[in-house]
Amino acid sequence: MRRLCDQGALESVRTEGGHRRIRPAAVASYARSATSVSLSQARAAAGRSGRVAGESELVERTTQALVTGDAGLVRRMLSELSLAGESAAYVADRVLAPALAELGERWCQGQLSVYQEHRASEIVLSCVSQARAAHTPPRRARRALCAGPEGDPNSLASALAAWVLAELGYAAVALGANMPFVSLAEAVRELHPRLLVLSISHINEADVCIASCRALYGLTTELRCALALGGRALTPPHRAKLSADFFGETLTHLAEYAHKRGARVG
Repeated sequence: MRRLCDQGALESVRTEGGHRRIRPAAVASYARSATSVSLSQARAAAGRSGRVAGESELVERTTQALVTGDAGLVRRMLSELSLAGESAAYVADRVLAPALAELGERWCQGQLSVYQEHRASEIVLSCVSQARAAHTPPRRARRALCAGPEGDPNSLASALAAWVLAELGYAAVALGANMPFVSLAEAVRELHPRLLVLSISHINEADVCIASCRALYGLTTELRCALALGGRALTPPHRAKLSADFFGETLTHLAEYAHKRGARVG
């Protein structure tokens, strides 16, 4: 470890007592860089079909772990995927989202109880929050707020968005679900974010939501905060009535947009 730190391969800081302090995110970053060559070679050997097969297995394993309430297994899988070089956006879009969709389908068909579906959501929320906490934002990092607006009970979407942005170096804050638009405006004024992400999974009153989003966009534009909108409830007719700096279908889209903007001020 000392040699890696001295060579600059592993980022560390000195404490007042002269000891080295290494952040978990720095260890993960080094592990990803150390495995990137072998991972690329393995994928090249397997071809695209090999990765698709791997994704199917990952989704199946994740689904089963969520059904049985095995939080430890889900946590280990997320950690292993990160160390293997997979991004948070990839894991969210290609592993967690399909697994949660499968659970929802099973619940609709009466194959799962309400408690199992709720427990699975809480497991994902806990694991994602822990994964996000492993990323310490650098100095001068841009602040990003992620939330679900009032009337939307889905807290997972904003938590996943915050995880994706934290991995990119943003000081990401998940505000949770059902956030009143008045309170979102207060957060923008008081916390001075450079990016506000609204994931809209459910809309009670379309006209009210659209009018509130328009007013919020006026505020974010005035305060130089980009507004990113997404979520399955934003149908094309709704989007046609809205203004935003970015509309996204997936977290991969959000990651690409946020990366282009840059996570640091200046």
